[in-house]
Amino acid sequence: VETLVRADGSLLTRAIVNLLNNAIRHSAPGARIELRMDLESATPDAAPDRVRITIADQGSGMTPAQLHALLHAPRGQRAQFAPEPVATPRADPDASAAAAPRRMGLGFAVVRAVVQKHGGQLGGESTPGTGTRFWLLLPLRRELR
Repeated sequence: VETLVRADGSLLTRAIVNLLNNAIRHSAPGARIELRMDLESATPDAAPDRVRITIADQGSGMTPAQLHALLHAPRGQRAQFAPEPVATPRADPDASAAAAPRRMGLGFAVVRAVVQKHGGQLGGESTPGTGTRFWLLLPLRRELR
């Protein structure tokens, strides 16, 4: 099924690549990373009117507080939060940086800005030590007549 989304292709690509890079960075080597695209409707029994792009990993995950801070940081700012002890697949017990506050990179701020620019929504769910799933909901292009 051909699906058209009215979007700036380079910005949308950047957002998806940023999410994929984060998934890779926070996952153990050989872990599964999933990229999906699904059509959906905002209301039951209606034709699809948006696309859901999902990136999921089997990485270190985040606590609910960390996920909330990441998703709701002020526009153009990085999310900052204190580290919370979590058993992670990539944990390095000798790493001195483990005690430093974890700061989400500028990449996620770019993802938020791209989704907002396209009139979409950004969401996620995460479980410490299990992984994270982020999704972008973008409106489908309306056919011109």
